[in-house]
This record gives sequence, C-alpha cells and structure tokens, in this order.
Amino acid sequence: MTRSVSLTVAVGGLAGVVLPDSATLRRFSDAVVGTGDGGAGRVTVGGRSRARPDAAGVDGAQPLIGLVTADGGLLPHLSLRENIVFGRLRAGGGATPRLVDEADTAAERAGLLMSLDRYPHRATPGQRQQAGFARALFRRRPAVIVEDRTGFPRWAGRLDAAAARSGVALLVVTDDRRRLDGFVAAVDVVDLTSPAESAAEPVTPGRGRRASGRRHTRRREAAS
Repeated sequence: MTRSVSLTVAVGGLAGVVLPDSATLRRFSDAVVGTGDGGAGRVTVGGRSRARPDAAGVDGAQPLIGLVTADGGLLPHLSLRENIVFGRLRAGGGATPRLVDEADTAAERAGLLMSLDRYPHRATPGQRQQAGFARALFRRRPAVIVEDRTGFPRWAGRLDAAAARSGVALLVVTDDRRRLDGFVAAVDVVDLTSPAESAAEPVTPGRGRRASGRRHTRRREAAS
C-alpha cells in the first residue's frame, strides 16, 4: 500500500474500500482479517486487537472479524446448513437441533430463503455468498468483511436490510467503484485507486479527514 488509511466502521454501519484489482483486494482482506501480512498498522474491534484466526483458543483470544469471499467460500461436499455450522458439527457429521435452529436464523438474517439441505452446486452464486455471510453471523463475528468482486454477484440490495447489519460492523471491499454506487454512501468509501489524493492524506469515512499513520477496521461498542 502506498497510502496510510485510518478507517472506522460502527456497529450497524457499512463502509467500503476500493482496491485497484482483485489480487490486491484479496491481499487487503487477508491482512485485515489476520491471515495475511498486514505490514505496519493495527486492527482493532471494540478497542481490542483482533486475533489471527490461527490464534483462536490461545490465551482466550478469538478471531473477531469474519470474511465472506466473493464465491462464498463454501465446501462443496457439505450442505448449505452444514457449511454454516462448519466447525461445530458432531463427530460423524450432522448438527444438533439447537445448531440447526441457529443456522436457520442466521440464514434468514442473511436473506437466504431456500432449503439449507441443498448442496452448493444447486445454489446460485448469490445464494452461495449469502450462505457464507450466514456463516459469519452464526459465528457471531462483530465485524465482517465481504468481497464484492468483478465477475461475481453484487452485494447491493442484499446487505441493505437492517436485520443483516444489526449488531455487525460491515466493510465491503471491491475492485470496481461502481459496484458500491447506491449501496455504500460516498462519504463512507475509501478509494485507494485514485492517485489524485495525497498519499500522506489519511481517510476516515463518515468522519471527515484526520491525521493518522495506521490502518484500522474498528467497531464501536454499543452503549449498554
């Protein structure tokens, strides 16, 4: 990255980041989630440094940011419901009635209105994305990154629902600025493809400009 970005996404909020190409998009997503090298910078969720996914269970750390890849990231040999609850299936397969109910609730929040007993090859690309988002909701991730990549269905119109965004800070990363039109407010979009803005100028969507030398994805704690 040639620019430093300070980005804050509130609970229930929606922000976007535009990258120059799909390869950079994937590297950016991995860096924020913690599966890739983020270089300098710090990512926090609710004031806590997010743990790398492979650090789960170490000193009580848990991954705090979910990632929904452009293709949904589903396993083809599992049903949609099994994909949603993946990692919590009983030995030998199958989900408990409680997990089935939780998976169905997450799928409904994600707008997935189809039989969850189907396998990914019988779902549309958009439905596979929704199943991936339902998995992030099922895992109760407080912040979620969704990839809105050229060649795959847009997320516009599916994450507008209040139920889908309730309690979650959402960051949409894309390789085409037009895919965010009418979906993410212009003030909440960081465009990293434009050389016109100074590399020294930090960007904070929805909060004007402020000085910072770090890159953040941050969730505000809801007032209790």
